[in-house]
Amino acid sequence: MKETFDGDTVALYTIHDEEALDEMEEKAYLKSYVNYDTNRDFLAVLRHEALYAAYVLTENIEPTNDDPIQIQQLEDLPENLNWYNDKLSHPILFNGNIHTYGICLFNKKCEFSDIVISKKITKNHTNLISKEIFKNCDYQTGPFYNQLHRLDNFLFYFITITKHSPSINVNEMANLVSEENRRLFKELPNDNVTLGYHINEALIDRCIAEFDKNCQLYRLFKSGSRFSKTQLARSCINIGYTADAQNIIVAEPIKGNLLTGISQEQFFLGAPGTRKSIRDKSKFTPDSGLI
Repeated sequence: MKETFDGDTVALYTIHDEEALDEMEEKAYLKSYVNYDTNRDFLAVLRHEALYAAYVLTENIEPTNDDPIQIQQLEDLPENLNWYNDKLSHPILFNGNIHTYGICLFNKKCEFSDIVISKKITKNHTNLISKEIFKNCDYQTGPFYNQLHRLDNFLFYFITITKHSPSINVNEMANLVSEENRRLFKELPNDNVTLGYHINEALIDRCIAEFDKNCQLYRLFKSGSRFSKTQLARSCINIGYTADAQNIIVAEPIKGNLLTGISQEQFFLGAPGTRKSIRDKSKFTPDSGLI
């Protein structure tokens, strides 16, 4: 059987006695490790839909002016679909401090006994969440993976059954660029790549700043669960300057995006660089190992 491992090595264990079984558990069992061997980042973190759910729960850290509900411990926090849908910003009085319901619910599902995380969760905070859960588990790997798995399950459940489930309106995406910004994109210079690149980046930042902060696309982007800045720009703002097959930036920018469409000339302008990327990936990816 042939498997692609991108050049990585694989150790195969044959279980023939108790000593081999102990060695396999010590050296090859996932739950024996929580960090990468090259840095201190965690192997297991919140990703994609679970990360977006965490962002929704912690998006508003300032509670509303409603009468707070007092609880003695996080286990007392009420839970039902009505709270999930409409009361994430409702004030909760806990340990003498006011927090939003969403913050309290997130910490409860992390199985903390107190409010440990009280900030808006984005992709930049995934290692922080894993770190705090690992600490809460007294630095034991097995309980850490189990607790993180339970948190993942709840976040998937939450984002599936509530009105916060992300859905992107294509017409909304198509109208994200104002007429003024669209006109400025069309005026990008064809003879000065350096200047044009900085103008293009500034206009992209301007478009993102003008997004409706409540639209699902913006929230997906801000959470870090989907869309990098480049992906968002090329999808529905502007593609800009691309490289050719020799990896040289083409002086003429592609003044459009993938959602609204590009002309045939723009397609063939960007095709050589795209083709080179596909070829480079094939050329420089090592042959698979044989097992």
